[in-house]
Amino acid sequence: MLRLLARAPGMRRNTINCIGKKANLSTPSSTSVEQFMMTKMTCTLGPASNEQAIVQALNDNGMSVARLNFSHNPRGNYEYVTNLINLVRNCEGMHRRVLARNYNQVAVLLDTKGPEIRTGVVEGYVPGEKNMYVTLEDNAEVRVTTDADYKEKVSDETIYLDYQQIGSTVKVGDRILLDDGLIGLEVKKVNCDLQNSSGDSYCDVICNVSNGGELGSVKGVNIPNTTLQLPSMTEKDKEDILWGIKSNEIDIVAASFVRKAGDVRSVKAYMERCISQARQDGDIAKDEEIVRPAVVSKIENKEGVDNFEEILAESDGIMVARGDLGVEIPFAELLILQKKMVRLCNLAGKPVIVATQMLDSMQRNPRPTRAEVTDVGNAVLDGSDCVMLSGESANGQYPELSAKTMKTIVRYEVARSEAMSWEYDNYGRNESP
Repeated sequence: MLRLLARAPGMRRNTINCIGKKANLSTPSSTSVEQFMMTKMTCTLGPASNEQAIVQALNDNGMSVARLNFSHNPRGNYEYVTNLINLVRNCEGMHRRVLARNYNQVAVLLDTKGPEIRTGVVEGYVPGEKNMYVTLEDNAEVRVTTDADYKEKVSDETIYLDYQQIGSTVKVGDRILLDDGLIGLEVKKVNCDLQNSSGDSYCDVICNVSNGGELGSVKGVNIPNTTLQLPSMTEKDKEDILWGIKSNEIDIVAASFVRKAGDVRSVKAYMERCISQARQDGDIAKDEEIVRPAVVSKIENKEGVDNFEEILAESDGIMVARGDLGVEIPFAELLILQKKMVRLCNLAGKPVIVATQMLDSMQRNPRPTRAEVTDVGNAVLDGSDCVMLSGESANGQYPELSAKTMKTIVRYEVARSEAMSWEYDNYGRNESP
């Protein structure tokens, strides 16, 4: 049975085994730090890790959770993610045997696209292959459109967005941020009530590139200081979750862009309906045991921060998703918010994952920056149950080395954290984010 709580409320550290389907929640006292790290590692799988040897290397270096990012998975096509799951299940070696001895296995996490805004696909890109990019030059003019004819034709002149209300949301002078804020656009003109070749209405937003860069496919979009009209789950999310339930291979669902406790309740209730439907459809035998996947709520917007404690109460776990969060709030506030959220999760006895850009430079370089080393180390010392590799293991040049580097940092800090008697009073342990 999948159970997430690995400590009593108030315990600072978590000895969670892996968050797998057969998780044994009590780590034997004789288990060495090298064999069993108290802080676990999530690795995102993607084009850079789409072969058995690479996934095996991630496993050998301590991967306890395999993350599948469904933002990049084509709607209704599950062949690619099924292959990734099979690669995970086929892994062998010491780490797999250590997990098995504790009635455990590497957990599979389905990370939903979520109710967010994303760009379209760069023209010519094929899912599962290495990313393609378009270059947006500073001060260039670019057309942002909701015209579905350009959904798979993103270029340096036209960028598709999947948010039909963009015309009523932005005004001249507003900022539109792409790819975790790496690319900035300034709105110059809004044209709506247009029609494409199929007769569908769409809007064009003419923008000036205020901060250029390389834009890949299906990248996140942020519009600061605006209220977006978004549901708790998209239709794609519902289809993906239903597939995950029917496959009976998903241990965790990471709910993206959670804003309030009601969003979490909606996801859990929908999964229960999916289980019932899967039994009725014969995808799951009536006598087959199936447990609802755990719901890990991703905190990545200001509304989620404001409602954090009620979200935590409804969730099985939390992910501090720093990518969008660092764009939605003033960046100087991110450090303290991360520490407070980790602390509140510790007090509640619920697992917390710290994610995004932990070893980001290792997508391109074989060594981490000093700042990245201290970032991972501080997350461990703060009490994080899991630290996560994103692009480093999914798209980077050094997926195996990234995992090995993170394991080394985590193991070093775990071995010394208790002796340090780490205290939280310096950042206000009793305050809420």
